This record gives sequence, structure tokens and C-alpha cells, in this order.
Amino acid sequence: MDKPLRILHLEDDPDYSALVKAMLEEGGLHAEILLVDSLAEFVAALKRGEIEIILADYKLLTCTGLGALRAARELCPDTPFLLVSGTVGEQAAIESLKHGATDYVLKQWPERLVPAVRRALREARERAKRKRAEMALASRERWFRALTENSLDVLMILNGEGVVRYSSLSSKRVLGYDARELAGHKVADLVHPEDLPGTVQAFQRALDDPGVRITHEFRLRQLDGSWHPVEAVGQNFLDDADVAGVVLNVRDITERKQLESQLRQAQKMEAIGQLAGGIAHDLNNILAPILISIGMLRESFAGTENEEILSTLEGSAKRGADIVRQLLWFGRGLEGKRMVLNPKHVVKDVARFLLETFDKSIKIETRVANDIWAVMADPTHLHQMLLNLGLNSRDAMPKGGTLRIECRNFAAAEDHAVARREGKTGRFVVLEVKDTGSGISAEIRDKIFEPFFTTKEHGKGTGLGLPIVKSIVKNYAGFVEVESEVGSGTTFRVYLAAHAEGLAERPRAEPSPIPRGHGETVLVVDDEEPVIRLVQRTLERFGYHVLTASNGEEGLAAYVANRATIAIVLTDLMMPVMDGAATVRALKQLNPRVKIIAASGLGSDPKADSLRGLGVKHFVPKPYTAEALLQKLREALAEEPKPGI
Repeated sequence: MDKPLRILHLEDDPDYSALVKAMLEEGGLHAEILLVDSLAEFVAALKRGEIEIILADYKLLTCTGLGALRAARELCPDTPFLLVSGTVGEQAAIESLKHGATDYVLKQWPERLVPAVRRALREARERAKRKRAEMALASRERWFRALTENSLDVLMILNGEGVVRYSSLSSKRVLGYDARELAGHKVADLVHPEDLPGTVQAFQRALDDPGVRITHEFRLRQLDGSWHPVEAVGQNFLDDADVAGVVLNVRDITERKQLESQLRQAQKMEAIGQLAGGIAHDLNNILAPILISIGMLRESFAGTENEEILSTLEGSAKRGADIVRQLLWFGRGLEGKRMVLNPKHVVKDVARFLLETFDKSIKIETRVANDIWAVMADPTHLHQMLLNLGLNSRDAMPKGGTLRIECRNFAAAEDHAVARREGKTGRFVVLEVKDTGSGISAEIRDKIFEPFFTTKEHGKGTGLGLPIVKSIVKNYAGFVEVESEVGSGTTFRVYLAAHAEGLAERPRAEPSPIPRGHGETVLVVDDEEPVIRLVQRTLERFGYHVLTASNGEEGLAAYVANRATIAIVLTDLMMPVMDGAATVRALKQLNPRVKIIAASGLGSDPKADSLRGLGVKHFVPKPYTAEALLQKLREALAEEPKPGI
């Protein structure tokens, strides 16, 4: 059975209300009538809801039909309202229709009641349907606006000539243009001239084949005049009457391009790290015999003019070892040994080295403030940084010129342009390297710190010098300022944070005597024959007994055979057959209390942490001097092992 029609009837004659119900039933309308005879009851019924149609007498003892109409339109504006009365005149009927009545029916013409109710219900349903459609359309429009205004893309519709017919509101946020500014303009007018031929070709491809979806990258001019890389995905809908255009999704891919560039740089850095790790061990093994030999020879030439030659050789070998460590640091992120130091000593050392090695046509000048602040840094890093800047200046002055290294204090205020851009203020020490060379053009100035970027001839530059400088400065939370003009030279200013506590000049410590052994047996495990031979001769000269092995397997065999007499084991970490880490684990299984010194040519060896977990406390970096090795031996032998270790 159909659900009855719920009717609210405002009428003070119950008999007439019963007649209305009978007429509706006879006319095929199954109705449930709620009869009220006062405005208060009428309003209460409306508030309860679920009324589908309202019938009201025009004039009652307690209220009027117009008063009921006003209440109905306030509470239920969409519910049909019919005046049914025997007293309503034509003027009153017109007045009620103006106030929102749906229709009126005179009691004298009862035959009009059912058609009027049917018509009112039909019109109400049509209004409700239209309203639902309008609400759905408004909702879809809000969705569309939310999508287009907040999208990463700019949505465009172009005609066949590439003129913008529509552009989403997101164009303001993404491209800087108001949507109305783009309408009527050709997209080609905003494309970078170098990218225009390829862009026109891609657009033409979409026009020629409506089934093809094109994806094309090009540079688009922003409202501020800058060029941003964008990606456009488009398809031809010219034959679709509802679209009649080429639909484009245009996305700013600046951030993506930057991430791709960073990924390429990271891959380059990884390659550098692998290269550094591959050569560092071999280079340090080459330098190790030199440094050990110098220590042995120094005793023989003490007090002679040859001692100065040995000092020069030692300084060069140590500088080579420092450069290897610097390459490892740059490629693999290894930390240096930071200390509070006065940068004036670094400037003087570097200036002296450049003066000795550069062509005499280049004049070297230094200018260091007397009250220069201290910095917390690894001196090797600062040497390498200034050396790379100096070499860069030398290459810019093939016919000679002036290179000046300046060191001064600087308080970076918020109004300093570079400091403001880098977000850094406070006290800094400025290391400035200035030359009178060829200068750097504006086109390549932003690329000079990229790894492997170089403008030098093949074989004359690696493209690593300035990236190393940038990495060092970044590691010390500083920043670099570059000023250059073609033909007028270049100035690099490196800003390093000043140490808060300053620096007191410390007296030079008198060299302590080299410690000697007392007949202890040292097992030396290393795959480099020159290293083994020179370490053995050095240790034996200083009172030790030495056993040697060229790999981990031989070292274990030697330890098993001489366990009772071996006081300490010196082992390299990188060896064939059985590497140092495996050798240490095997030795610790044989004797948990065995004393071990681990040597590595990789600086901060990645295996060091696991070895510390096994109880290895002593490490010596290759290449080491005879003095460093003897000091480390004495330190390890003097340490009493803890019970149970």
C-alpha cells in the first residue's frame, strides 16, 4: 500500500476537513490529514516536520490564512501551501500568491481541490528535483574549483592556433599570471626561444592525431620574468563539441629538476667516494714506508744539513697524506680532527707553499689582522681550502698577476646581503682570496661549485677544487661569497664562524723523547712488504722483538705458535685472504685479552665501530710516522686490561 499523503489542514470546521479527506480519497489521493484550528498548533505541527502539503482556511476565529502563510514560508519554504476558503476574494487571493501561496481553491468549487493538490505536489516535486540538480551542479563546481585552484597543475584549454581559451585559477599561484591575463594570449609567446621549435612540434603532433597524448618539457616565462622548467601533458579535443580545444596540464617542475640535479651530484659524490676508497689505501701504503724511513734516517743525520732535507721530505709526505685524507673526507664524509686554532698560521703556511711552488710571475701577498679571532676547525681542511682557491687563481693568471690572501674579522649583521640570504649572523672570520686573473662569466658562476664542472682544457683540471671548498665551508656551517667580472679578476670570501672563547697563544710544547721497548714481542700483520720490512727494522731498533705475517691467516698461525710471548698485535685492516676485521675476531676468540692496534689507510674505517665492540681500543691511521707508531705501542702496552676482557 502506498504511503499516505501527509497533509496539515488549518481549519476550524472538522466536518469540512472530513469532506476534504473524502474528496481526496475519491480523487485517488490516499491522505493522512492533521487537523489544527490555531496558529500555535499550526506552527508546532510544522516544526515536527514531514508535512507534504498545507491546506489553510483564509479566515478563522483565531488567526488568518496570511499569518499562517508567513509562518509556513519561514519554517517550510518549499512545502506547497493552498488556501481553501469560502470567503477569500480575488484581491486577497492575489495578495496571498504574492506572499508565497501555491494556489487557492474556493469551497464553492470543490471539483478544483483534487487537481489543485495534484498540481501543487507535481510542481513541488519538480522544484525539489531542480533544486537537487542545482545543488549537485554547485557541488561539482566547488569540487572543480577546489581541484583547479589547489592543483599542482595549471589546466588550460587552447584553440587550434595555441591561443588560451581557458586557464584555471591555479595559474596565479603556479605561474604568477591571473587567469584572465592569460586568456586570449598565445602560449608560444611565453616559451623560451631555445625551446620554442620543439614545443611547436609537440603541439602540432597533438593536433595531427587526436588520439595521441603528448608530454613535453620546456621553459616558461613567469610573470616576474624568470624562466621555470614546466611539463605539459596535452590532448586534442577539438572535435568534442563540449570542449572544442586542446587540453593541457602544465606543471612547474623546478623542484623536480633540482632534486634530479641533487641526485646526479649524489651519484657523482658516491663515485668520488668509491674512487677515494680505492686509491687511498694504496697511496697511504706508498707514503707509509717514506714516513717510517724518515724517522729512522733522522737519527743517523741528526745535527747535519741533511736533517733539513729529511724535514722537507717528511713535510711533503705528510701533505700528501693530508690530501688523501681530504679526498676521503670530501668523497665519503669523514670527519676531521677539529681544534681551536688561529687562522693566521694556516694563511702563512699556505702563502709560503704557494710562493715556493707558483711561477715567479705571480706575486703573493698576505694581509692578516693582528687581533684575528679563533676558529674551530681541522687545519688540514683550511689548508686544503686555501690551497684549492690559490690554485684556481693561479690557473686564471697564466701570464702572471697578483694573488692576495687576506684574513680579517667580520660581524655579519642582518642587513648584510649574503649573510641574510644564507640565514646567518654573528661573528665570522673571513678568509679572502683575490686575484687579478681572467674572471668568471655570469653564465657559469652558478656552476663553479658543481663536482667535475671545469672550463679548463682536458687534463688540466678535475672540477673538484671548488666543490671541495664548498663542502668544507658547509661542514663548518659557514658560507662563501664570490665576486667576479670577466677581465677584472675574482674574489672568494669564505666566512667561518668565530670560536666563542677566542684563542690564547700557547707555548710550543717541547718534543718528548721517543719511547723505547723493553724486549716485548710485536706481531706485525700487513700485506705490504715495504711496510713490514721498515716497521720491523724500526721496532727492533727501539727495543722490540718482531714477528711478521703478510695476511690474516699467517698472522693467526704465528699467534697460535707464539701466543705465550706475543705482547701485542699490529694488524692492517685491508688485506687479502683474511682481512683485518676477520683477523681481529679470530684473535679475540683465541684470547679475549689480546692487545691489538688496528691500522687503516681509509681514515675513519667503517669497520672501526664493530672492532671497538670487540674491545679494540687503539687505532693508527696510515701513513704513520715511526714516532706515532712507537707512541701508540707504548700507550697500548702500558694499559692494563680489565678483568674478563
